[in-house]
Amino acid sequence: MKKRSISLCLVLLLSIIFLLPSAGEGEIKVFINGKSVPAAVELYKGIPYISPESLVSPLGIKVNWKNQKLYINDKLVEKTKEIDGIVYIPATMLGDIIGGEVELEGNNIKIKTSGKVSVNPTPKPTSPPLSPSPNIVPTPVVTKPTPSVKKSTMFIPVTGSNDNFCITVTNLEYANIIKNYYTPKTGYRFCILNISQQNISSNVQVYTGTFSLIDKDGHSFDYLEGLSNFWLQVLQPGGTNFGHLVYEIPADAEPDCLILSSMQGAPLNVDLFKN
Repeated sequence: MKKRSISLCLVLLLSIIFLLPSAGEGEIKVFINGKSVPAAVELYKGIPYISPESLVSPLGIKVNWKNQKLYINDKLVEKTKEIDGIVYIPATMLGDIIGGEVELEGNNIKIKTSGKVSVNPTPKPTSPPLSPSPNIVPTPVVTKPTPSVKKSTMFIPVTGSNDNFCITVTNLEYANIIKNYYTPKTGYRFCILNISQQNISSNVQVYTGTFSLIDKDGHSFDYLEGLSNFWLQVLQPGGTNFGHLVYEIPADAEPDCLILSSMQGAPLNVDLFKN
């Protein structure tokens, strides 16, 4: 009888142990300079991985993709892990990238940096863009929702072309917030251009170039890759790429033209407001 009681107690004890969550499985929290911030974190083989896209606003970092490789603040990140379509990096790698310190204390990731910290809600991270096969004319796919915008006066579509590409700007609008989350710097606004790029040459265009926005004072602006939906793609002859480009410009700046810079010939200038 005594042995049965001991056995029963052991069974109950083991059941309780298995039902209780382990100490290391609690929610992982992220702190930046002592402030708790929302971030996408996953454990992989006991190592905390964090989505850099979820820290774009809190840390003020720049995250973009070039040739399917991740760059943070223009630094190539070699070690990444994709989980459920979202790209993560080891949390400890952030220190070297941002020039700060990262400490792991239990279920807390403590990041120390000299930059300012924002504690806005975390945007849902996105997976990296995939480049199509060189043998396939890419089919445009909207991977990010079109920004909510504040419409200006009616925009008349404009087109420019050279021997290789035909660029059409179908719309130009301004916005003070995108996806109910992203806002421009103080004194700035977002300028969103809907464009298409067609390969009108007889050759496959592997590098389709980059787009710069020029204002009437001659200032040049690069588009924000994290908010834009226009991935550089291999274009077969006749192939067309669609999407939108988002620029952050001073509130009083007036866009004048869009310039495509590529390896083929001189830059292609598209006047946005033709007389």
